[in-house]
Amino acid sequence: MTPIHLAFRHEKHRRVVSALALSVCAAWLAGGCIYNNTPPAQAITLDWIGATSQPVSPAPTMQFALSAQLADTSVDVVFSPPFAGAYDIDLNATRDTLTLSVLDMLQGNTTYVLKLKSSVHSTAGAWLYPYQDSVVFTTAAREQEPNGTFALADTLLAPVIYGMISDAQDTDVYLVPAARRGTLFVSSADNRAAFLVFDSLGRGVAVSSAASAPDTFTIPDSVDFPVYIKIFGFINGMPGMYQFGILQR
Repeated sequence: MTPIHLAFRHEKHRRVVSALALSVCAAWLAGGCIYNNTPPAQAITLDWIGATSQPVSPAPTMQFALSAQLADTSVDVVFSPPFAGAYDIDLNATRDTLTLSVLDMLQGNTTYVLKLKSSVHSTAGAWLYPYQDSVVFTTAAREQEPNGTFALADTLLAPVIYGMISDAQDTDVYLVPAARRGTLFVSSADNRAAFLVFDSLGRGVAVSSAASAPDTFTIPDSVDFPVYIKIFGFINGMPGMYQFGILQR
C-alpha cells in the first residue's frame, strides 16, 4: 500500500482522515492479513571442535561442527581483520562438519573473528546467517620478513614463534637474548627445517640434525649471548612451516 501524505490546516480535517485511515487498515486486516503461528525452525549452530583460548598457529587447521546437516554443498567464510591469503574449506560427506585449512600465514599475535560469508540452510529447513554465529581465535607469534641476515633478525620474545620457508633461497634468522637462555627447538612436519646456531660474534656453535620431529639443542653456559639461529629448508629448500622456540630452564 502506497502511503498518502496530507497536510492539515484544521483539527476537524485531521480527525476525519484519521478515522478513514483506521477504517481502511481494519478492512485490510480483515480481508488479507494471514497470521502464521508456525514456530520457525531452530537456527543452526556452529561449534569449534577443540576450541581453545590459547594462541593457535598462524596457519591453523580448524574443524567446526554444525548442529544440522546442510542442504548446501559448499560453504565459505570471511576473516576479520581481512585475510587475502589462500585457504581451503572442506565439507564432509554428511555435510555437518567443516574443515578450514589456512595455507598462507595469518598475522601473528592477532585476534580474528571468523564468520560465514553467506547464509546456509539445513535439510530440515533451519538457517544460519552470518550475523548469528562466529568463532574467535588468537594467533601465536610469527616471523616478520625480511629476516634473512643477522642485522634483520627477528628477536625471540615469545616462547614459540612460527615461520615459513618459502623457497630454496629463504633463510630465517632469529636473535635469542640472554633472557631466553635454555634449550632451543625447531619442529617442522613438512619441510624438515634445519638450523644453525651462532654466538654473538658470529661463530658457529651447533648444527641441527634436521629431523621432522622436534630437534633440540641446549645452549652451553659458555656461549656468549645473544645468539643467532638460522633456519632453512633441509631437503632442497622444500617450502613449509616450522615452529621455533626455547624451552627455558
